[in-house]
Amino acid sequence: MRRALPWLPLLIVAFGLYAWHIGTNPPGFYLDEASISYNAYSISLDGRDEHGVAWPVFFQTWDASVAINPTYVYLLAVVFKIFGPSIIAARLLSVVVGFAAALVLGLLSRRMTGSRMVGWFIAGSAFLTPWLFEVSRLVFEVALLPLVLASLLLVLQRANQKQVWTAWEIVAISGLLGLLTYTYSIGRLLGPILAFGLVLFASRMRLRSIVATWILLGLTLVPALVFNVSSGGAITARAGLLGYFTPAMSVIDMGAAFFSHVLGNLDLQRILLTGDPNIRHHVPVMGSILAGTLLVAVVGLDWLAHRGWRDPWNRYLLYGLLASLVPASLTIDEFHTLRLIAFPTFLLLFAAIGLARLEAEPVWGRRAVIGLAAVTVVQALVFQVQFQRDGPNRGGAFDADFPGVFEAALATGSSPIYLRDRGDLPGYIEAYWYGALRGMSQASFVRLSADEVPPPGAVVLGTDKTCGACQVLAKGGDYIAYRAGESTAEGLIANADFEEVGGAPLDTFDASIFGWSRSPNTALRPDGARTDGAHLALRHVTDTTDTKAVSSTVVAITGGASVTLEAFVRAAQANRADIRVTIALEELDTNRQFVTWHTKTVELSPSGDWQQERIAPIQLDPKSAYVNVSCFLEPGGSLNDEAEIDDIVVDYLR
Repeated sequence: MRRALPWLPLLIVAFGLYAWHIGTNPPGFYLDEASISYNAYSISLDGRDEHGVAWPVFFQTWDASVAINPTYVYLLAVVFKIFGPSIIAARLLSVVVGFAAALVLGLLSRRMTGSRMVGWFIAGSAFLTPWLFEVSRLVFEVALLPLVLASLLLVLQRANQKQVWTAWEIVAISGLLGLLTYTYSIGRLLGPILAFGLVLFASRMRLRSIVATWILLGLTLVPALVFNVSSGGAITARAGLLGYFTPAMSVIDMGAAFFSHVLGNLDLQRILLTGDPNIRHHVPVMGSILAGTLLVAVVGLDWLAHRGWRDPWNRYLLYGLLASLVPASLTIDEFHTLRLIAFPTFLLLFAAIGLARLEAEPVWGRRAVIGLAAVTVVQALVFQVQFQRDGPNRGGAFDADFPGVFEAALATGSSPIYLRDRGDLPGYIEAYWYGALRGMSQASFVRLSADEVPPPGAVVLGTDKTCGACQVLAKGGDYIAYRAGESTAEGLIANADFEEVGGAPLDTFDASIFGWSRSPNTALRPDGARTDGAHLALRHVTDTTDTKAVSSTVVAITGGASVTLEAFVRAAQANRADIRVTIALEELDTNRQFVTWHTKTVELSPSGDWQQERIAPIQLDPKSAYVNVSCFLEPGGSLNDEAEIDDIVVDYLR
């Protein structure tokens, strides 16, 4: 402890630089971060998650088939219990565990090599490596995994020096292996793979220690197994969604696909030059690994291949490096920063071995180390300058527009605020989180299901932008705040052009949304009276090369049913040619994801007469749960060309 005190001021300065601008870079707060943070806040209040489940083993949010790993959430709950909820506190947790992981890697490197210089070099490299640095800015569960993995390796390295492992070491190794399972999704596979690799340490005296470790590890996994069964496979569901294997693939095809993904994850261009294409994970100014770190790691790998392979510790490191590629290579994405997070952790330890080999060279070794250190520092500084310059420009990837839209909804003074989302974009959790930051409870919001219509005049917030005849309060990114129309008879598209049938609900549509007046030149007023001259208009205003489009709201239907779609369309101005309109009925599944659609493109008459168009019969897909109608003015014609659409009906065939 006394030896570390002189370094304390340096570590404080280093931490300050490491945490620089965490409040603005990344900008905003992505909905996955909001989900983790809100559940942590909810746990800090009364031990219950957003759904009221007490002390869950895994957290289930908007998608009950996917489980959020608990370790980071509970750790963040402790932070919020002490300091209260805030974005800074949440991001600071990731910074702290990232900084701690770098220190543990430095300590492990020193113990591996016996060199203080190597220990500081690796700790510094871990601080500066873009891969680890960028993950430490995200409020994701994965931010904790490098620290858990580095701690596991630190205990294993110490245990490797003994013929028989102590009870403390057995408990620590099994506990940290189990913790990988509860820390991030890849740990559910990586943990057991690393546990199996303990056979590399096997000897006649250690065999009992290894078996005892496996038994204790199995006990730590029991809660996860019980949860997976009780939740209908929520833990394993994510792997099915992200995997690329199909029942039609042969074993050879599977092996070839897996090998192809491994090579993709080892692509040097991505490692050194471009990095992960997802700007939420990586600012694309350079690669994810510094060139100096990779070069010295190659030296370490070369030494292991020729001389160091006899040591079981070195063999285990190589095994771990290869194992770190497996979980990510079983998913469809290549070079995914988060799923490959264990790879740079192991790679830095090979860099430590390489540095120790270079340092041992009496003539040129130290010069090489100094040169590599200089290259590493210069490249790291360039990355930091570019990261601080370009990182704040990623607002779209981090929902940076949501706070402004949220404030617009609150400014109305309306209560409660209704939340309505697309099935694939659960923006409600952003409202819960930003509401919590203002001291608002869940009771301040009403979350609407996909087929629910908000009350007339209600203030609505969310990601479903098909608000129709509404008063838009604010828009930004994927989010919208609006005041719903005073009457459902206004329709759900501006200008009240979609008309109802006599005011009665249309079969199972549960609302008078689509209809058929039999008289094209009429429209409904809020009081139900019909007026002439109000139609949906699509016009080429600034150019004729883009499609102009508008869509109705999403409406519940019965999958497999037969329906018809009818509409009146016309060219708004006579003697205009090349005006084409497409009418489309789009089918969506229970998550409101695209299933299929049915379209009809119409060449409009230059006379400007109404044309009655019909698509029938339409046999809906059994998977479909919703439909909506879209109208498109196709490219072509001249500026100010305008098409009118009126009186659309979607009706069940009798």
